[in-house]
Amino acid sequence: MHVVFSKWGGVPHWEFDAVRLGEDAFGVWVLVPQGTRVTRPGYVIESSVAAVSMFAHDTPAVPHFHRTEGAPREVVFTIYVDICLARTSCDDVVRAMRARQEPYRSVGWDWLQ
Repeated sequence: MHVVFSKWGGVPHWEFDAVRLGEDAFGVWVLVPQGTRVTRPGYVIESSVAAVSMFAHDTPAVPHFHRTEGAPREVVFTIYVDICLARTSCDDVVRAMRARQEPYRSVGWDWLQ
């Protein structure tokens, strides 16, 4: 599947391919293998570690769980959460719009705690 994140106002952000692992009561789980090409306007990287991301059914927050064992020094976190305002799925594409820095309480703060 293809994952497309945009910033507030629809500005393009990160985009990458992922492998759908399955779906459970929490949401849709995807694998981003090590070496995956991750792009945004003007920037292209290859992921230095594998990650599993979960697109929740009931909140637009998207947690990413990064493998850090044997990771390069620049990988400084194991869990990263994108706080999003909206998420849509269509066929094999997931689109999520990241929130501005302010409205975290309105888009899933209780869920994150």
